Amino acid sequence: MAKYQSTKKIKTTKEVSEVLEIIESAFRNVSDETKLDGNTIKANSIDATFGSINRSDTTVISVVKKDDGYLLIADTNYKPSTMFWVFLALDVVGSAAGGAGILGLIIQFYFYFSHKKRVVNEIERTLNNIVNLI
Repeated sequence: MAKYQSTKKIKTTKEVSEVLEIIESAFRNVSDETKLDGNTIKANSIDATFGSINRSDTTVISVVKKDDGYLLIADTNYKPSTMFWVFLALDVVGSAAGGAGILGLIIQFYFYFSHKKRVVNEIERTLNNIVNLI
């Protein structure tokens, strides 16, 4: 499992409820599911595509009050999905049997790691957009 954290400072006089609404709206546009819980927002499956079947990601965005605004903290847990492990087992068995399992392994790991980069980039882009919206 990989963990990633990104932060952004926002200077504003807006109330925390307004800031949370903007954050939730921004992440709703890039994730499969968002949920507001107190001063945090949970976003699942950011920038999902067909290749996302190999990964699972959850990002929790916390809003911390500062003197001149807020600090946004996005903590992401990125890990292989159940299907990753199923495909991995099939590819290992296929490789042992002399089949095309090696190619399957390469493709699977490519999707996993390239999607990790996609998720990180999308979180950064979304946080930057939030700063511009507030």
